[in-house]
Amino acid sequence: MYHCPSCGRSAQPGRAACECGADLTLLATLDAMADAWFNRGVGALAEGNSGRAVEWFAASAAARPDDVEALLALALSWARLDRPREALSSLDRAAEKDATHPDIKPLRDALPENPDSMKNNLNRARKRDPRKKYRIRRISE
Repeated sequence: MYHCPSCGRSAQPGRAACECGADLTLLATLDAMADAWFNRGVGALAEGNSGRAVEWFAASAAARPDDVEALLALALSWARLDRPREALSSLDRAAEKDATHPDIKPLRDALPENPDSMKNNLNRARKRDPRKKYRIRRISE
């Protein structure tokens, strides 16, 4: 949903102009693009291309900053790229919009509390036994 830049009223879906007379066609087009970008992100995730999904979900969230679903999808994409700091940032933004959303807690619980400590622990383990292969567990669906 978007608001008229002139008067601040909520725009009525399907209307090209606000009650105050301001032209809203550009905002309506941008709102529709956010849906298209979100859908492309879903497709990229389904194909296993989390990097591309980040691009599409970030574009969707930028076009529609109050879209909790886009922010959650962005967090999931970052998590699949082993980027917990960015995933937590997206989750925090989603929680600011809707702290009661049921998908926030499970995703947050799957991420490390301190992303830096995860890498530090991995590096310490590698120094202890350099022959052993250590990996950071990827978050799955």
